[in-house]
Formats: sequence, C-alpha cells, structure tokens
Amino acid sequence: MGERSRLACVSIPDFGLQVALRRPGRSADETLVLADRPGPQGRVTSSTLAARRAGVRSGLRIGAALGLCAELQVIVLEDEELESAGEMLCEALDRFSPQVEPGPPGSGAFWIDPAGMARLYGPPAVWAEAILDHLAEIGWRSTVVVGFRRFLTRALAEFSAEVRIFERPEDEVAAASEVPLRGLDLPKRRVSALASIEVDTLGDLLRLPAAELRSRFGAEIAKLHVDASGARWDPLRPRLRREPIVASIAFDPPEEVEERLLFAMKGALPQLLARLDEAGERARALLLHLDLGDAEAIDLRVEIATPTTDLLQIVDLLRLRLSALPLPAAVVELGLTLEGTRPSRPQIDLLAERERRDPRLAERALDRIRAAYGEASVTRASLREAHLPEASFVWEPTDSVRQPRTKELAANLSGASSCLVRRLLRRPIPLAASPSEERFQEADEPRCLPSLAGVMPPTCGAIRRLHGPHRISGGWWVRPVERDYYYAETTGDELLWLFYDRPRRRWFLHGVVD
Repeated sequence: MGERSRLACVSIPDFGLQVALRRPGRSADETLVLADRPGPQGRVTSSTLAARRAGVRSGLRIGAALGLCAELQVIVLEDEELESAGEMLCEALDRFSPQVEPGPPGSGAFWIDPAGMARLYGPPAVWAEAILDHLAEIGWRSTVVVGFRRFLTRALAEFSAEVRIFERPEDEVAAASEVPLRGLDLPKRRVSALASIEVDTLGDLLRLPAAELRSRFGAEIAKLHVDASGARWDPLRPRLRREPIVASIAFDPPEEVEERLLFAMKGALPQLLARLDEAGERARALLLHLDLGDAEAIDLRVEIATPTTDLLQIVDLLRLRLSALPLPAAVVELGLTLEGTRPSRPQIDLLAERERRDPRLAERALDRIRAAYGEASVTRASLREAHLPEASFVWEPTDSVRQPRTKELAANLSGASSCLVRRLLRRPIPLAASPSEERFQEADEPRCLPSLAGVMPPTCGAIRRLHGPHRISGGWWVRPVERDYYYAETTGDELLWLFYDRPRRRWFLHGVVD
C-alpha cells in the first residue's frame, strides 16, 4: 500500500481529565475525579493518581468515592467544554494535514490523512513525532499511531505509550490482535461473556466465525468484528474548515472618540452575526485588534458567558470595555473577530419547579463586570489542601455562575433560622499588646485579652469573652506555626475570629462572623 492509503490516529488519553486539569488553578497532584453526572449516584469516569492512591477507581459511585476520601474533588464536564477542547485540538492538528476528522465527542480521538506531508516533514515517524511534540508544547499528552485501518489505529493508539509506525497492514493486524477487549468501549456483560469462552483480545475475537456473533453476542460485538477485520471500508470524513468570521474597519483620518468607534463596530456586527447564525452557532467571544499607527497595537478579548447573537447585548459589552480603556493614540484600523459555538439544548424537566432566579441574568451581569474591569475581575474561591486557613483556598477566574454546594445542618441546628458566615480578612491584622502581656514574655499562654483599638470601629466595643482555643500547628519544615484560634464576643454584640500566635506571643484578628 502506498502513502495515500495510510491513516494516522492521534489519541488524547484521559481526555476529559486533561480538559478538567486545564482549568485555572487545577493541578494533576489534586485528589480529583470526573463524574458522568452530578450527585452521589453518579459514577467515576476517570481520576488522578492521588485519587487512585486513595482507593478511588473508575465505575465507583460518587457517594462511595467520597466515603473513601473526604477531600475528593468531583468535576462534571459540560458538553460545551469538551467540544471547545476538541475544536482547539483540531485547529492544532490542522498544521500537520488539511484532512482532520475528530472522533465522537469526548473520545479524544482524531484521524489525520498523512498524504503529501512527506515533503514537509520527511518520513512518517518524523511527522508523527512533530505532532507529539507540538501537542506537548500546548499542554496535551498524546499518542500517535500511523497505520491503515481506522478502528485498529485507534485501538493501538489507546493502548500505546509512544509513536508507532506500521509499514504493512499485516504488521498492524498482528499488533492489534494483542489489544485486550476489556479496554474497549463495550458493554461489560458482553466482554464477560466472551471471556467465559476464553476470548480476551481482538485476535481471539477475529478468529471466531462472523456469522454467529450477532445472534449470540449482540450487535455491538458483531460490529466490532466487522470494524477490526476491515471488511467494511470507512473513508476519512474531515471536518469542514470554516473561514474565520472577521471584519476590518479603516479610519481616515484616525479616530479616537469612543462613540464613533462603537458606532463603526455596531454597523459591522450584524453581517458577522448573520454569518455565524448561518453556521448554526452563537457568539461566545469577540476579539478586537486596535491598530494605533506608530503606537503599539492593542488586542482585547470580550467574553460572553451565555453564547448569543443579540446585537444590543454585544454592543453593550463593547461599550463597557472601551470606556475602561484609555487609548494612547487614535485608531487607524480596527479588526473584529467573532468566535462561535453551537448552542446547547436546554434540559427539559417537566416535574421540577421553575427557579425564581435566572442564572442567565447573573451571567450577563458578570459579562458587564468583565467588560468594564478586565477578564480577571470575576473570580471564585477554589479549595486547596493546606493547614493554614489563609492558604486553604485560591481565587481563580470564572465565566459562569455555579450553584454553591451546601451541607446539611447538624441536628442541634436544624431549627435555626440562619447560618453564621465567617469572612476571612485578606491578611491577619496584628492587635495591640497590652503592658500586662509584655510582662509575661516567657509564658506560653496569653495573659490578657487583646485590644481592638484602631482595628475595629468604636461601635464594636471591647472583647468580653473568648471561646476556644482550637489549635493549628505545623510548618516545622519551613517556619514553625502554632496558633490558638478563638471566637471572641464583644460588648457591641459582634463576633470575631482571632488567634494567638504562640511563637510570636501576639494576637491577630483573622475574620469577622456575620
């Protein structure tokens, strides 16, 4: 077979997990799993090494997984996030071939036609290594197999840890015959039934008579036999490469008035949105390129949380973004680029009550804040494992409104009308030490109540009672930390959260309880 009959498969192992770990603030060292649906009845689809060390395995119920590891973090990926990552990978692979076909959504498989690439990259092994290196540069782990049959190249790519090149179809079939059936996407009951008759690999399956497979093991196994044997030729179906939706507006003379710039963009947007609508997509982001002549050009990105084709909504976000942007020079030329995505079908639930709050309105409000103050102005707290309270969370950017996860109240608080909320200060504030405390520098325990003068308003009053302590210690490998935390009642009916630093023999205010 010649070069034109070859086919390459690029596989992204643990595709969903890699997508989740690309979120800001995420790390492969976390105890994290992916679930097929939210709630304790969902099942684990993939997990990090830390989660597997804690005993969490794929297929386990989320409720059972949380029982094994209380610090487990569970993520459920939306279809839009997987599609966006798949599209990004297709664009990355476009530089290695004009013919790229993505696999089923969320599979992490991509087929590429290597025909004609030898003139640019040389032998297929060099071309495949170039793909591997490029994906690694942009943060993806991958494997590449160059063979001849669609199904076999994918099966081998999912069970390989390196680039594999097959010069003859016979070599590809021989290597694929060792692929175990348990690793393929097949019903477990069918795989168990085949294992009962000592059929454990693709090679074992191909030795069975094809005519009896459908009646005895079902349509999935019969189709698997047809695909693996190559009895049916399935041509490459590359995705359509759409030209970017862009517009360019030149100003003569150069323009620096915000209203006129906005008016020019408003005139160009309807045609761009119409092209996006013809493709069945909605705008998810707008890129602006401002050419300032001799001055340095400015590139802006305006995110849209809920994809839309609403002209007024997009113009409003542009107005907010431009009003917060001081122009060092007049604009010579303005470039507009629309990024689109296919809208998701809303889940219909006839039995659930309609929520009084509309999350789409909240996302629009966040869009306005980002447009006015920058992309990093909207963040959310993400929990981290740490022994100090101020290090137990980080702020990471977010583009959507997420419902908080709440815990049930204890039995003795079930009748309470509200819950107390502890607000942590950005940094602990040192409190003044009284003269009586200074006399006891050798003592480990505090000898007096701290003073709130100059830290809290006069209406807060003075501390009248402490509840505690709750000790936190650690950090001996860098800097010893020993803190005794207390809840403090004041004469002004305020409730504060403070601690006594034992090594430093000083009080600090760390939070306020509302």
